[in-house]
Amino acid sequence: MKKRILIIALIVSLSGTLISKEISNIKLVYGLEGTHLMVSASCTPESFDSNFCEDINFLTTYDEIFIEQFNDLYEKLLYRKDSIKNIDPRIMTIIYYKDSISNDTIYFGEHYGISRNGILLQDNEDLLNLIKQKIGWVNRYNKK
Repeated sequence: MKKRILIIALIVSLSGTLISKEISNIKLVYGLEGTHLMVSASCTPESFDSNFCEDINFLTTYDEIFIEQFNDLYEKLLYRKDSIKNIDPRIMTIIYYKDSISNDTIYFGEHYGISRNGILLQDNEDLLNLIKQKIGWVNRYNKK
């Protein structure tokens, strides 16, 4: 029971701080589209570096239109209620806020899976497609 209350308090806390922060820029770290890894990457910067090696790419954007579209979708992310524990991350997104030393890190799988600061979230195809378009990936996620 105490654990459940702590989790609810954490969710409310994260939701409140997310809405009140203004994004200054977003850094995208990603491998090549369609890369097959011998061992799945994990949701850490070190894992990305060691798994993607020379195929790792970095893009930092200050594009206000992209940031606005990203933020609109980002604010709508919902927590997962099922038992899935891991994703196979292919895109790391670091969100930097104006007037804040803290940032948020979101990992996306190539086709599904979202983890924000270590907490699994429900998939959002619009957000994943927006990011894929920004980094130049051709294949878009479409569950239809």
